[in-house]
Amino acid sequence: MKTNTDTLPKVKNVNKGKYRLKKHKYKLWDIVVLKWIGEREIGFISELKMNREGFASYTIRSVSKQACIYYDLEVDDPTDPYCYVSTILTENITDGEKTLATERIQSYKTRTNVVSETQPKRLSNNERSELDIQINKQKEFLDENFW
Repeated sequence: MKTNTDTLPKVKNVNKGKYRLKKHKYKLWDIVVLKWIGEREIGFISELKMNREGFASYTIRSVSKQACIYYDLEVDDPTDPYCYVSTILTENITDGEKTLATERIQSYKTRTNVVSETQPKRLSNNERSELDIQINKQKEFLDENFW
């Protein structure tokens, strides 16, 4: 009887002896290269996660094979030689691959209505003091006239 591991090809574990990362190395929307059963694929990070053991993992949407989503991939994972995010291959992405990936990222963002995260507008000192005055007026009203 054949198991699932019998059907997989023999692959050299190039990440043997490396540490698994507890912190994320890449940010959201970064372009990365992943190895998937010996094949090189380009994708972008669509979600940052922590797996059950507490290690940093990623959800990656493929650019080279559209509609492929890879869940819970780690950077240079020493426990799984078949699927991982490769730091060495990510450093060597060509310009054509980068432009293709950025186009796909932009189209994905527009399709899913992803709003770029910006910091909220901070109040100036004048606005803050006016706001404090209004808050104090409301507190006085509640204390005196409301009950």
